[in-house]
Amino acid sequence: MNEMSPSWAEINLAALENNYLRTQAYTNSELMPIVKADAYGHGAVEVVGVLRACGARRFGVAHVAEALELQAAFPDVSVMLIGY
Repeated sequence: MNEMSPSWAEINLAALENNYLRTQAYTNSELMPIVKADAYGHGAVEVVGVLRACGARRFGVAHVAEALELQAAFPDVSVMLIGY
């Protein structure tokens, strides 16, 4: 019998911030975090809020609905539709 065990994903927003800033320190280029699929199930609005506070101003999503959600929450960011 195949039983599925309960599982969850938890994101540490302080670690996300640290990882973004460390990655940014390695480049002179602008980073564009990809936050499609609700930031891979971690909550796009929450994730974008943290990354925006770190200086990110462009984000990639897969669907128009995701872009509209982010634009409503953060009118000052650019959202690129990277899906088909």
